[in-house]
Amino acid sequence: MLATQRHTAILDVLQKQQSVKVTQLSRQLSVTEETIRRDLERLEADGKLIREHGGATMASREQLEIPFLQRKVSQVKEKNLIAVEAVVRIAPGDTIFLDASTSCYQLAKHLPDIDIIVITNSLPILSLLAEMNNIKVICTGGILDTASKCMTGPIASKVTDHYHINKLFISSKGIDIKRGLSEANEGEAILKQDLMALVDAVFLLVDHSKYNRKSKIFFSKLSLVTEVITTGKQEDEFVMALMEQGIAVRSAN
Repeated sequence: MLATQRHTAILDVLQKQQSVKVTQLSRQLSVTEETIRRDLERLEADGKLIREHGGATMASREQLEIPFLQRKVSQVKEKNLIAVEAVVRIAPGDTIFLDASTSCYQLAKHLPDIDIIVITNSLPILSLLAEMNNIKVICTGGILDTASKCMTGPIASKVTDHYHINKLFISSKGIDIKRGLSEANEGEAILKQDLMALVDAVFLLVDHSKYNRKSKIFFSKLSLVTEVITTGKQEDEFVMALMEQGIAVRSAN
């Protein structure tokens, strides 16, 4: 059986079962478990499934790395409300980091042209702020991901060696009460993890679609977040669960 035929067969099984074990696929397709593992690696790289210990599960939309241009038009009204609330936390003299999320892109659109330093790994944000006269804009550099329009890798993470960042603004693919924040892109997850360990304050910008979601890579516990800025109301079950953990939550409505 050719690799492409195996891949189709694996996805057919996942469509029916939602999850599958390497041992099951090995028997069913009459190939070694090592071959199946390579097939799963390839399919995960293509965004078709999520590998787990001993097998794989079907990739949901929340777990996939969705291209920036698609994310840009999703939940725009909510992201705009969050951005308006978040920008109030920025003052002259601040050194801030904006991640490559579309929530931070909306925040960048609302930034006043004041004396601040903005560090980012996002190409769209860099382009947006290029015409500002008073904002000093710093690009992290790094490995370019053409889908998410961001830079990651060791070079990007080096930014923490050179600058003291007092305010970090990030979003995440998912936010789970027990396990924390998760991302689909490993490079972005590592960069955010490095930043959160060193900055003075972390502002998490998440609309309601991120609640109770888990993506591929968990990068932080909720305890490291200074404030969650969201569009959820304080009486919402998820928002109440956050506040019960002692996390500050601001509803941007």
